[in-house]
Amino acid sequence: MGRTTSVGGCGVVTTHHVRGYSPDGIEVVRWSDPRWAKLGLSHRRVGWWTARGYLRTTDRLWKGSGSPRFWPVDEIEVAARMVELIGVGLTAGAAAVLARADVDLDPLFAIARKAGL
Repeated sequence: MGRTTSVGGCGVVTTHHVRGYSPDGIEVVRWSDPRWAKLGLSHRRVGWWTARGYLRTTDRLWKGSGSPRFWPVDEIEVAARMVELIGVGLTAGAAAVLARADVDLDPLFAIARKAGL
């Protein structure tokens, strides 16, 4: 079971997810998950993207450095799309928006390949 603590009058809150799932039953990963590294992302990059709001955590109450962070496993796919988009010249902010958009990005990648990116 996770460790619990009282947070600013909010009652008892679980601070550690159990067996890779959030209290809501969502599968989660930590920054140490090897899938981040396979994308070429360091824990600092994942942390920076999270601080900027490009990646979303499951921890709504825990903000700031030193706080435990857990991401829904789907955020790895968002990060993978961001890496691809940054590779063709987009900024991290633009890549984050497009990575979540329900649009076909193949034309963008075709243009980038033609341009030699």
